Amino acid sequence: MMKTCLPFVVACLLLLGACSIADAGGDTSVTPNATSSQNGGSSPDEDIAPDAEEPNQKTEDELLAFFREVYPDKEIVLLSMGDCNDDGLLDLVIVYRENKDKNHMVTVYSHEGGYLLTHPIPAPYEDVKLEWEDIDRIPPTELIISGKRGIHFGLGVFRFVDGEWIDLFGGMEECC
Repeated sequence: MMKTCLPFVVACLLLLGACSIADAGGDTSVTPNATSSQNGGSSPDEDIAPDAEEPNQKTEDELLAFFREVYPDKEIVLLSMGDCNDDGLLDLVIVYRENKDKNHMVTVYSHEGGYLLTHPIPAPYEDVKLEWEDIDRIPPTELIISGKRGIHFGLGVFRFVDGEWIDLFGGMEECC
């Protein structure tokens, strides 16, 4: 009984923490084709002047271009920049529409002076939210993804390990 309740308890605690962050002005919910990021960002379709004062814009554009080389025709649902591998460089998490019935999430991350792309993992279909949160105060920072499919809500806490996202507690099965 304890094993089956643990993911639910953790999800509830994380939701309570996310609510307090939102109440404090840290809400990271966004509309489709927008960026959710603690470091700022832009819509993938927005033109930014080269002299714009967006410190991470060049990096975001480069990472997005790398994604587009592999997935040229995929519709982007959500972007979020954060340092998933604790190398001091921003990486780009992308939730995209795989087909009319499902979304996937990938990350373009820095590696040995270049970029690599994670394998796709299922992502929520509706009301997708991404939030970077240092849950255990041990690098790297965890990524919380939440959303729903119909009446089914899902919340996942992921840690980036050896080039892949590891779902720490489960909980995304119903909404993906």
